[in-house]
Amino acid sequence: EKDEAINGLVIESGTVTACSPDLVNAVIPEGVKSIGEFAFGDGTKLESVKTPESMKVLGEGCFSGCEFLSSVELSEGLLVINDYVFSQCYSLKTITIPKSVKYLGSYLFGYCKKLKTIKLPEHLLPKVKHLGIDTDKVKIITY
Repeated sequence: EKDEAINGLVIESGTVTACSPDLVNAVIPEGVKSIGEFAFGDGTKLESVKTPESMKVLGEGCFSGCEFLSSVELSEGLLVINDYVFSQCYSLKTITIPKSVKYLGSYLFGYCKKLKTIKLPEHLLPKVKHLGIDTDKVKIITY
């Protein structure tokens, strides 16, 4: 089944597949399990996103190029964050990666020039060198 844009989101079989170009604040509804690859490619005005506890997978590059995205709330329960998810999110300054995450892709934060802080579960620390960040400029806080 296909659900046309609910709250500016196109959701198909439990996956966000696209968003409205006018979407500013994305609150993904409970029950949605994943965000498809490059799903927010049209989210040129997107400033904030909040994922539900049902969310398990962030698809490759799903927020890539969302240059105004500055607030990201990822829920516990998230398992996989694929490659390039936040690349070219020029406004992102801080983010917390949930403890539930088992897989962190490469180059997640490429070109995130304002990024200052990443709160990272200790078990994901070995992945830092693959995140596409300048560790001299970005503070990693483990928890």
